[in-house]
Amino acid sequence: MPTTRFYLNLSYEQVMRYYQGQAEIVYVQDIYGRRVQFPANLLRQLVNRQGVYGLFEIEYSVDGKCIAVKKITP
Repeated sequence: MPTTRFYLNLSYEQVMRYYQGQAEIVYVQDIYGRRVQFPANLLRQLVNRQGVYGLFEIEYSVDGKCIAVKKITP
């Protein structure tokens, strides 16, 4: 499966905007400088009291749809 990696640095307050429906899409720049977007609901399992921080990887389906986001570094 194709993947791409990116860094994310969101405070808890910033992540809450996604939970409250104020933002539905997350836009990031991957480690190669490409702009990437994915559904904000994929961040839900990654949130802790500090927010969402670290290096992450998006996994894509064969047809190019984002199916998962997982944390690579603590």
